[in-house]
Amino acid sequence: MTRVLSYLCILFFVSLNTKVLSQPIYSGGQSSSGSQPPYNFSYDLNISQTIDFTFCFEDTVNYTYLNLPFTNQGIEVIHEILFTVFNSSNQVICQHFWSGVLLSGATSNITIGPIPYMVGMQTFRVISQNTIIGENDQNPNNDTAVINAERYPRVIVNSLPDLNLCPNVNSPISAMSGFLLYQWSTGGNQNIEYISDSGLYSVTYTDYYGCTAADTFSISRYPANESIISSQVFFCENDSVQELALGGFVQYSWSNGNNQQMAVFTQSGVYTITVLDSNDCETIDTISVNKVQLPILELDSVYNFCENDSVTISPISNANSLIWDGISSGSTKNYSSPGTHVVSGIGVYNCIVHKTFEVRKNTLPSPNLGNDSILCEGENKQLFSGAFSQYLWNTGSNNQIITVNQPGLYSVTVLDTNGCSNSSEITLSLLSISISQLNDTILCDGDAFNVNPTGNFDSYQWNDGQTIGLNRFISQPGIYTLSTSLGGKCYKTVRFEVTGKTTPISDFSYVSYG
Repeated sequence: MTRVLSYLCILFFVSLNTKVLSQPIYSGGQSSSGSQPPYNFSYDLNISQTIDFTFCFEDTVNYTYLNLPFTNQGIEVIHEILFTVFNSSNQVICQHFWSGVLLSGATSNITIGPIPYMVGMQTFRVISQNTIIGENDQNPNNDTAVINAERYPRVIVNSLPDLNLCPNVNSPISAMSGFLLYQWSTGGNQNIEYISDSGLYSVTYTDYYGCTAADTFSISRYPANESIISSQVFFCENDSVQELALGGFVQYSWSNGNNQQMAVFTQSGVYTITVLDSNDCETIDTISVNKVQLPILELDSVYNFCENDSVTISPISNANSLIWDGISSGSTKNYSSPGTHVVSGIGVYNCIVHKTFEVRKNTLPSPNLGNDSILCEGENKQLFSGAFSQYLWNTGSNNQIITVNQPGLYSVTVLDTNGCSNSSEITLSLLSISISQLNDTILCDGDAFNVNPTGNFDSYQWNDGQTIGLNRFISQPGIYTLSTSLGGKCYKTVRFEVTGKTTPISDFSYVSYG
């Protein structure tokens, strides 16, 4: 048991038969008669008491201190007292010199020691002397103290074993129960202590007698395992991802229920793996599994292009890159031949989406305005190229059929249901029949005239059916028509009227005057 010595005795003697000083230490002046001055320094030291002491089994030297109350019974001020402690064998244990001011009737307490003691009962006697005049205690009968010392049993504790702990595990260290106090080198004061660091540690037990015993033990830690798995992984939508944990462990346990070294994930989330190594240490690691959306890739299933043309395909996509038929790259692709093709969109974390499409070649529409033709003078001719979705004539018309009456080049561009276009054209040449003018005529009675028309026609017919000879002798009034034709395509008719008039007859009288 550890005790702090708050006051030390100046002298400590063992096996000394030092007697109390018989002569006064006072060295002051004398009176005129040669005798000592009439001083009164009487005092009384009262330590008559029995003190019970206990000490622990482990204590090798045991000390106590005596509290000495002494009272100034004289009329003079006491300044110095020498206290001497003797054991039962009259050996001087220690001495203590007190100096101060103790007025008449006052009491002072003096603590002297340390005074050693052994098991059993011991008696200590204190002799005091005023160092000025050598006066002793007026009542020495009460200057004896009896000490009764008892040794407690040995404190016996079970030694704590040295420990090897797993990383990041604060194992509870349980000290032996049944003690009053516990003091760990870590600062803890309970019988159970949690220790995190490796090193040498101790615990001190204190029993109900105040006696202590200490135990020392060491703690070491197995090396920490490295990262077991990746911190995060990514997998593409409609796919999965595999994660292979670090090898060398005796047991694996994933939070998704798998107990193999490799786990397969099809859902996003945070997963843990718990592994057990050969030291029976458990390590937990966490992985973040993230599902990545596939890139957007929108395009038609069928693309058409017209004969003698091509088609350029531009998908709607947020992919980082596009791969066409696994060969070429680019945001667009041009095709000039039919077939089935695949475009792949590659997004973040190489997530790929594939789309298949067909390229079809459509034949051109076949509008036909026919061969170049003749347009007769004054003729209205209809042009028709066939049935299609849209039309555009060089006249600006969008009709399926147009009517023309002027010679020239006519063309039409048509568009079919596939969006393909083609054109046709025709040249109309003007064919004009010219006939000499046949004017209306008045025919007098009995008169006649001859009509001989000219022109570029190749056939003709009079309204009376005459087809032989253009020369016509007219002697009768009436309406005459001549129908002509050229090439069997163009026709022209002229008309004139012959009006008959009666010949006037002279009928008059006259008078002659000479």
